[in-house]
Amino acid sequence: MFNKNYIVNKAILIYIIISFLGQTVNSYSDNDVYWKPLPEGVIEKIAFGSCSNQYIAQPIWKTLSTFKPDIFISLGDIIYGDAAPPGFRPLSAEINQIEKMKIDYLFVKTDPNFIEFRQKVPMMATWDDHDYGKNNGGADFTLKDQSRELFLDFLGEPSGSEMRKTPGVYQSKIFGPAGKRVQVIILDTRYFRGPLLYSSMTYDEKIEKNIIGGYEPNKDTKVTMLGQVQWKWLERQLKKPAEVRLLVSSIQVIAGEKGVESWGNLPYERSRLYDLIDTTGAKGLIILSGDVHFAEISKTNEGPYPLYDFTSSPLAQYPYGMTGWEKYVNSYRISETYANDNFGLVHINWEAEPSPLISLKVIGLQGAVIVEHKISLDELQAGKITDKNPITICPEQRPEICTQDYRPVCAKQKDGSHKTYSNGCTACSDKNVVDYRNGSCVD
Repeated sequence: MFNKNYIVNKAILIYIIISFLGQTVNSYSDNDVYWKPLPEGVIEKIAFGSCSNQYIAQPIWKTLSTFKPDIFISLGDIIYGDAAPPGFRPLSAEINQIEKMKIDYLFVKTDPNFIEFRQKVPMMATWDDHDYGKNNGGADFTLKDQSRELFLDFLGEPSGSEMRKTPGVYQSKIFGPAGKRVQVIILDTRYFRGPLLYSSMTYDEKIEKNIIGGYEPNKDTKVTMLGQVQWKWLERQLKKPAEVRLLVSSIQVIAGEKGVESWGNLPYERSRLYDLIDTTGAKGLIILSGDVHFAEISKTNEGPYPLYDFTSSPLAQYPYGMTGWEKYVNSYRISETYANDNFGLVHINWEAEPSPLISLKVIGLQGAVIVEHKISLDELQAGKITDKNPITICPEQRPEICTQDYRPVCAKQKDGSHKTYSNGCTACSDKNVVDYRNGSCVD
């Protein structure tokens, strides 16, 4: 619910403390607050969400509580630490950003709705750019280690824990006994991420292709999303036995065509992820993502079985922070979009026959189910895709001369459409082609 006075009062408090008094803010202590510990047994309901503006009242936590999830996963932007309140001047160099972020976390952790929620529902989390501390920030952000400490303090991570010793905020945990194991793998797409490539397209070209963002795919294979240490860690996690795996990424993985931040900006890294899911034999995997301020479900056949990317965002943004990105291209989209405040719910029916049934639900602020898609766990097994072919990404230096032999390929173009070309060389000679698979296009 939008409350102008609520925003103004919070904003005034922040700027009095930081701008005028210049006082150092002590970190908030959880000593007098009970936070629900992570569950030990079978879990069936996993809620998640992202993007909550700390300057706005957040009734979404009450709605979340009514669904009684076994666990809640925050996918980032639990605060907007790099931004001024709506209607106020931009965050200036005179403002100590780390001190401001401490207060931002205070507002969240002392919010009555959030306190009640955290006492009822266990929580895991990763960060995105705004609680990381820099819009679209990556490895070069100079305050990342200081903001990391604040983030771990917010989670209540004990001093001396493994997460305190490891760069970044990635983590993993398996819940439940054999036969009903749910593995939650939480990635860090900020701390190690290399530079993004700005788009060379004009405004008119973007309008024509229904693209909004300022980035284009970077074909440099040396630019990383996760960093080598996290990649090796992820491989070890995917090799662990589990029936259902929830791979948490703060940014979208499959839906990468809009030009905004996503794994599509680093196509070699995304292909590496799909290949790793294949080579490790990791079954039952579903991707959870946030960031874009709307909800949708995307699907691709580029993995060993159909891969789903379930996006939920925002938790609390209305009427500020509505991006309008739901209107732009995503050729992998299989659901309606929803741009008002919402959260995602993964509901596993372990007793369904002949295979456990997974329901992906987008839940609105009033508790209504806005979008629902059901997946049989049996679908998320290797060998369920019969038309799988490796993707070949077109080189930056386009071929100028090609042979006339006919070895048809299905090429994906920048606008998300597909077209059959006589061979791979001919496809990549077209500057609008991004990548291709062997074989003619179907449908």
